[in-house]
Amino acid sequence: MTTKRVIPIRKLGGGPDAAVDEAHARLERAGYMRMMVLAEPGLSQMADRYRGLGYEVELLPYQPDYGVEEVEWDGDAAAVGEKFGTLYVRKIR
Repeated sequence: MTTKRVIPIRKLGGGPDAAVDEAHARLERAGYMRMMVLAEPGLSQMADRYRGLGYEVELLPYQPDYGVEEVEWDGDAAAVGEKFGTLYVRKIR
């Protein structure tokens, strides 16, 4: 029997990790819009769809901010950042 563990997930609007926050800010200054946080394989599929629609796509690894919001997760807490990513898009100029 597997027991579910509750781990916190960072909300999209910031967090303590300055490097990740700077990467998000850099993309937004460059005209990218933050679209969603997804797990694989959906992350790659959505990136391909946006590229097919004529968008430039950037993906950043998702960094959980422990203690902000809790969700149930069956897997290893350390693997959250490896499984999820943030999708950014901007129209090709």
